[in-house]
Amino acid sequence: MGTLIEQSIKTLYQGVSRQPDTVRLPGQVQEATNVLMSVVTGGFETRPATRYIAENTFITGSSDKPFIYSYARDTNEKYIIIIRDGDLKVYDTAGVEKTVTFPDGKTYLNSSDPSSTFSAVTIADRTIIASNAVTPTMVTNSYAESPFRGLINCRTTNSSTHGTVLINGASTWSYSSAQSATQIADSIMSSLSLPAGFTKTRDDLTIVIENSSSFTLTVEGSDDTYGPLCMRQSVPKRTHLPASAPNGYLVKVGATIDANAAGYWVKFDTADDSWTETADPYADNELPTPQCHTGLPAKLMVHLYFRKALTPVELPGMVSQPHSQILSDMK
Repeated sequence: MGTLIEQSIKTLYQGVSRQPDTVRLPGQVQEATNVLMSVVTGGFETRPATRYIAENTFITGSSDKPFIYSYARDTNEKYIIIIRDGDLKVYDTAGVEKTVTFPDGKTYLNSSDPSSTFSAVTIADRTIIASNAVTPTMVTNSYAESPFRGLINCRTTNSSTHGTVLINGASTWSYSSAQSATQIADSIMSSLSLPAGFTKTRDDLTIVIENSSSFTLTVEGSDDTYGPLCMRQSVPKRTHLPASAPNGYLVKVGATIDANAAGYWVKFDTADDSWTETADPYADNELPTPQCHTGLPAKLMVHLYFRKALTPVELPGMVSQPHSQILSDMK
């Protein structure tokens, strides 16, 4: 038999150990049945007993394979999410079912074995639900430029600069004296000789040239500082972009359309009169934008379920939205 050793044990929260007694830490034990060990309390306490709260009738029997996920928003709000038989329900810890709306339907929730199909993670008030049974597929690119438009960015000229605006390689307007940007815009609107079928409109210091088919719009004689700049769907520098343009106008910055060099697309938004980076309208591997009909179908993306804010007449609820649609609508 081993030698009986007496000693003072200050704590018992170092867990279970299967090591020999001679190497085991003083705060470790060989067995711990129905107890909880805690650094907070400095020892151990009896495991709380199971309490019956309510019967969940959504899960009907032992043959069910539901996906069950729980999360705690805070100390007062804790929820249980259950996916079964193509449906999703949310309960609080008192067993009370919460209101769930599905603006985009429940097709994404279909599964014969939800327990192995779905996974979830919660970030603040939003829970991301992902299905490994749904494979996102690309949408065929159907973007086509229509109408065909080009822009003339009117800028100041000086006495040493002169140049020409060309449409389809033919001269349509020229300058050879110092003029302000406003004078250049006035002159282009009054003197630009357009080919048949073309139209021009003015937006402050930007002239918009439009046609029913593709065309080239270039300028000779201008530089980075002086003279008007012309563009169709590409500019070499972001500084060449005009201060105004038609809403949704797309331009590639830093490369020509058919080049392999790096570049990025921008879109003009008249809501705040600014150019913002956007998806490549001619590619099949970008998320969709209002002008770009490419990307992943929204209903095949992972779904977001988020808790709506409480109001005097509304219980905590969850709303289902496709990931690619809710990004700009989160509140």
